Amino acid sequence: MEKLSLTHLCQAPNNYMVWACLTLLFFFPLGIIALLKALKVNKLWKKGFYEEAKQTAFFVRVTTIIGLTVGSVTYLSLVMMLSSIYLFAV
Repeated sequence: MEKLSLTHLCQAPNNYMVWACLTLLFFFPLGIIALLKALKVNKLWKKGFYEEAKQTAFFVRVTTIIGLTVGSVTYLSLVMMLSSIYLFAV
């Protein structure tokens, strides 16, 4: 009989694919990295590289947080700058 380990009973980590796609829209360079790494999470889990899959999922999470933050700040500052130019031009 095969020994069951605890890692086989756990679910695969969240791959944050939706967040990676949103990051792709907000900040393209980090979005590409996050998307490519998010695609690897489930593949690693199925191959039995459980710890590496968890580390990759954590990396995707951190990358998406940074990318969404940088993208949001960039877009907000651009909107504020353009609106102030419009207000002072009129």
